[in-house]
Amino acid sequence: MVYKKSQVPLYRQVENELLALIENKTYPVGSLIPSEKELEQYFQVSRITIRRAITELEKRGFLVKRQGKGTFVQSYKIQRNIIKLGSYTQYMNEQGREPVRKIIQAYEISASRGLATLLAIEESTPVICLQRIFEFGFKNKGLEISYYAAEQYPELLERIYQHSSMTELLKQKYGKTEAASDQRLELALASKEQASLLEVDLSAPLFKLQRRVWDRDHSLLYYAVMYYDATKFSFDINN
Repeated sequence: MVYKKSQVPLYRQVENELLALIENKTYPVGSLIPSEKELEQYFQVSRITIRRAITELEKRGFLVKRQGKGTFVQSYKIQRNIIKLGSYTQYMNEQGREPVRKIIQAYEISASRGLATLLAIEESTPVICLQRIFEFGFKNKGLEISYYAAEQYPELLERIYQHSSMTELLKQKYGKTEAASDQRLELALASKEQASLLEVDLSAPLFKLQRRVWDRDHSLLYYAVMYYDATKFSFDINN
């Protein structure tokens, strides 16, 4: 259902409705979606709106047009730019979708030598470790393990809640704004725990993305390692 008085553009509402039908397998992978005329009648919007929604879903990899046959649901991938990589919340907001997060663990550890180097702190310094699952779509999840120097963020553990945006939390409570980052992308095979959390097969190929983030004053904010199903994600390097 679309709401013509909503601030969300009509094409984006139709796009989200079609995506929901794809994700709940009303339109499974390989199936033909209804024609533009049928969708126009169903959503009670213009043909231009329907075409814009379909075009957006094509760009995102959910649909593919086949000459003379129609538009089909394809095995889709999330596309992200590794150079301009923003936060999960930012990405979902850009797609007009609600961020869905789940905390797996949040606890304090002592920094190992390697972790201390990555965070630019002394070895054995207290570090907050946060493990979360991000939902991107039907059985399409990301696992993030992020590390924050405890001395830099007093009472951070007490301020983290289930659906909080860490980007917003760091900004609002600590005055820290993400301004720059570096990324390292490689392939890994899913461990038993990762396979369970991401709902993939054991030893399935995963993208392992390591990321360090700085603020405007060149102060290191955090270090994170993220895992994504390599069959459902792709990364580009365009500026």
